[in-house]
Amino acid sequence: MSNRDEKDLLPGIVAGLLLVPISFAVTGWVLSVLWGWFVVPLGLKQIGLAHAIGLSTVVGLMTGVLEQQNSAELEKRPFWSRLLVSTFIRLLVLGMGWVIHKIMVG
Repeated sequence: MSNRDEKDLLPGIVAGLLLVPISFAVTGWVLSVLWGWFVVPLGLKQIGLAHAIGLSTVVGLMTGVLEQQNSAELEKRPFWSRLLVSTFIRLLVLGMGWVIHKIMVG
């Protein structure tokens, strides 16, 4: 690997190291909020951030969502771009959940 290739690779690695934990945290937060809105009223306990991140990871592994994110079409985008899109989608889901929650509680 040439010196130039290493310099081009470094920003992607740094962005990944910063964005991956943020993406996991946003996913966990969204799941914990949605859990509180839709699952707690059914009689289950509220879950915290750590449990939400773990549950999201387990469900992602079981449903193959984590593998789907590596499709050839998405591979063409830079890593940081995929993470930002993924985080935006989770926030969009939270917004849709909020609307549904408001309809449910009147």
